[in-house]
Amino acid sequence: MPFYDFGCSECLHEFETFKTIAEYDIPLSEPCPSCYKVGYIQRLVSGAEICDPVSLGVRKVPKGYNEVIKNIKKNHPGNTIEVRE
Repeated sequence: MPFYDFGCSECLHEFETFKTIAEYDIPLSEPCPSCYKVGYIQRLVSGAEICDPVSLGVRKVPKGYNEVIKNIKKNHPGNTIEVRE
């Protein structure tokens, strides 16, 4: 069973649930776990996170990593990727 991301458009609370494909839409009709209002839950679409070698404990960033990140940042405006030098 996969995790699915949801968010409340009223209070902006985000959460994830572990559901089967058959239960995929259930949270859309339930109350928000934060503000308890019904009808404001939306399914969120998220992408895979890029592994940051430094956060993984690698002391030196692999050769070419920064160039790949810079190209992603340049070609996808509005992203939140940080380029570390």
